[in-house]
Amino acid sequence: MLDHLAFSASDLEGTVARLKKHGVEFTLRQQVGTHIWQIFCNDPCGAKVELDFAPDETPPRAPEVR
Repeated sequence: MLDHLAFSASDLEGTVARLKKHGVEFTLRQQVGTHIWQIFCNDPCGAKVELDFAPDETPPRAPEVR
């Protein structure tokens, strides 16, 4: 059983904008300790996808951040 797939990514703001544009539900959070930005969503088959962004990426506006 596969829990999720994780990928390193860049352009946090642009990724959030694209996910919103295409109606993809996601969760955005900043990891405690490392401050890595993480987006979690599901692919079309239902597998959980994790996208990891550098701590110094510019975050989108506060309502998405958890």
